[in-house]
Amino acid sequence: MNDIDEIKMLLYMDKTPHEIITLGYPKDLVLEIFKREFESRLEEAGLDIWEPN
Repeated sequence: MNDIDEIKMLLYMDKTPHEIITLGYPKDLVLEIFKREFESRLEEAGLDIWEPN
């Protein structure tokens, strides 16, 4: 398992980006993956982060 898969797994386990970074994963990588996963979950829920209410 590579770092990306491990970070995604930790996010699905409801770990915060801060918790994952303190485990020794690179901050930039953690934040990029968090952003992508967050946007993906919003899209799955039918929401668009860029559209105002």
